[in-house]
Amino acid sequence: MAKQTNAAYQQLTKVPDTLSSDVRYWNEDAAQRRREQRLNDNERYDRERNQKLDKQALYDKYVKPLNNYDTGSTSLNEIQGRLLQQATKQYIPLIQTLESDTVSDEEKLKAQIRLQTLNQLPENLKNVTDFYTNQHQSYLKGKESGTLFENPEYEKAFANGFSNIQLGLDDTGLPTVAFVDRDGDGVLDVQPYEQIKKGIPTFNFEKRFNVDAISDELAKTAAIEDESKQEGFTTISEKGVDDDKLSLRVNRLFYNPDGSPKEFAKSALRERGLEVTPENLKQSEIDFLELTKSKIGSTSNKEVDQSAITSRIKENRLAKKADSDNPKLSEPVTPSNEIWDFKATNINPEKVNSIGVDNVKLETVVGRDGKTYSNAKVQNYTYNENGEMVLDVVVPKTKSISKTEIDELTEEQKENIFFDEQGKTRITLPGENIRGSVIVKNEDEARIHGQLGQTVEEGKAKAHKGEVSQKKKSIEGF
Repeated sequence: MAKQTNAAYQQLTKVPDTLSSDVRYWNEDAAQRRREQRLNDNERYDRERNQKLDKQALYDKYVKPLNNYDTGSTSLNEIQGRLLQQATKQYIPLIQTLESDTVSDEEKLKAQIRLQTLNQLPENLKNVTDFYTNQHQSYLKGKESGTLFENPEYEKAFANGFSNIQLGLDDTGLPTVAFVDRDGDGVLDVQPYEQIKKGIPTFNFEKRFNVDAISDELAKTAAIEDESKQEGFTTISEKGVDDDKLSLRVNRLFYNPDGSPKEFAKSALRERGLEVTPENLKQSEIDFLELTKSKIGSTSNKEVDQSAITSRIKENRLAKKADSDNPKLSEPVTPSNEIWDFKATNINPEKVNSIGVDNVKLETVVGRDGKTYSNAKVQNYTYNENGEMVLDVVVPKTKSISKTEIDELTEEQKENIFFDEQGKTRITLPGENIRGSVIVKNEDEARIHGQLGQTVEEGKAKAHKGEVSQKKKSIEGF
């Protein structure tokens, strides 16, 4: 019998039971482990899937999409985009804090507030953008129109648009802005969101005032018209500078109630290249006051009430006439040449007497020469050789007067105004009188004796010596 080989032997030989059991064990173990791995994989998958679902649920519960918007500036769009990414990274830690069972209520409240604030970040960023855009446009407009001074610091900060701006988030999740180092410590100073929301300017934009134009406006309203003053028949209205009121208005224009300088005062000093010091402020105030005064004209207006003057003249005439209602005659005396000028009047002192007269004033009397005498106060009367009545009168000097001259008179002087027979206004010159003799017409003779309370014949009898003597004898013989 041929010798068997090992391979054939292996094929024909029955596998021992122990080997078969080992193989089956290992196969079954491997299969079990594969089954367990598949179960583990499924559990891990389900767990991861559930985690993703839970995370999505939490996002849906707490998170609002942070979408950027077009600001119109590429540099600002990029800056805002980076801040939104930074905010997104804070969501998971905040959400975990809210869902944790181990953190305190205070920490959860802080996390909730910050999460809500971050959800409003796009709207808050728009407020920031609008604020700085409007601020920049207002500055350019004010500078161009001359209502704002140039601000080199601001222009340097915005020389490259918004590229110098750095955005950040504060402890509550509100945006902050930094772009300039004001205190020189090497760190950009931060402007909080609350200042931006209230519209507080980032820079000190100094208002620029047109000093000359404001002085013009003040001058128009500073010319105070005084209350009308009445001086006799004249109403006086004066318009000019009230120094006290004008000084007070200028002071209020320069200073606040607490004594600090107002923006107008600072502008006035800056226009002149001066520092804001008490001395410079005071001098600037004085200069502005004088400038305004120079633009105010003083005027004076007088109005004369002509109708009142006429009424007063009439009243004076009536009063003067009333004074002459009770004339008085004195005892007869022999005429003197000094008074009567015998040659001119043709009076014979041997034949007539001079009768003294008191309280008789004639508005007008016309002599035989045709001359009219006004306001003639009768001193004496007598008769000449022609049988004509001759008066010794005192006549005040008068002169014509214009409206302009009337305006310059005092109340007392206006008492002497009258109208002559032509209706012209004249005035009596106080203390300047003319005394003379007047030969009167027959018509005036009767009127004058009537004022004296006697007839013409009675008046003649008193003036003629012979008739008077005869009358005395008759009385004595009675």
